[in-house]
Amino acid sequence: AHDAASGYLSDNGLVTRWAKTQSGGLSVQLQCGARAFDLRPSASSDPAVPVSLHHDEVPIKVTVADALHEVISWAQAHPDELVLVYLNHCDGPNCMARTKQVQTTSLQYKV
Repeated sequence: AHDAASGYLSDNGLVTRWAKTQSGGLSVQLQCGARAFDLRPSASSDPAVPVSLHHDEVPIKVTVADALHEVISWAQAHPDELVLVYLNHCDGPNCMARTKQVQTTSLQYKV
């Protein structure tokens, strides 16, 4: 699903409506048959702030950790399904390194 996290955006405002390419969160998209997700991390300059998601200049108030946990939980309940998560368009200082750290931690929750 292109810009999969945009499903968490509200329908309020012109810019948000422009940025929203999905109609529901990751669980909803999984229930509708999506099995591949394009997630775009965004790291704050403050390392204490968790890595979240974005669609271009529009921030999405969902962390990468929460998004991955949502997908992992669904995959655990549906062990015969294959789900792909593609993390790209990383934005912000040390974004990819911080995102990889979140991935490693999230995968320790069992797949």
